[in-house]
Amino acid sequence: MEISVDVTTLKSNTYDDYMLTYLEEYKKVCQQRRDAYNIHSAKLKHRHNFITIPLLIVTSGTSVLAALQLDRIIVTSLGAGAAILTAVQRFCAYAERAENSSMTSKGYSRMVNKIETLKMYIRSNATTVQPEYYTKCIREIQQEIDSVTEQALDVPYSLLHLVTTVDACVCFGTVLGTKSTPPKIPELFA
Repeated sequence: MEISVDVTTLKSNTYDDYMLTYLEEYKKVCQQRRDAYNIHSAKLKHRHNFITIPLLIVTSGTSVLAALQLDRIIVTSLGAGAAILTAVQRFCAYAERAENSSMTSKGYSRMVNKIETLKMYIRSNATTVQPEYYTKCIREIQQEIDSVTEQALDVPYSLLHLVTTVDACVCFGTVLGTKSTPPKIPELFA
């Protein structure tokens, strides 16, 4: 199915055209997700530092006390504490998750910029662009948003209400999922 955009109609209806409304909705969703992933990344970095700084102190203290040949119980206890902190650090993987959230945020930021650029081309009377360009841009935006969403490892707490879950049974107890569905933005060019 070949779709073309009537550029003259689009430029004359810049305030009540469905395509612009559609792009504005996509932009709002991308901004919301960008901000949520930015905050999530900062929280994860803080948690990583919260574990790493005591880990550095404990491992340094263990080394110094071992070099001074002090009480073996203290050195062994500090070594065990360092091992526990290291295990927690590896298990939680806050640094890796923070990096993934940061990259996800940047992906959504690129989408916001791309949408703003496309809207500028639509509203500008000084630009002339082929109709196929608009169709191509909308498809690219849809695909890139799907791609960025799929690559995200974590879902920030502020976006959890958008996630559709199902009822499940965990350890002989029922966990009820959310019945609400995320706001679905219809695909303009399916």
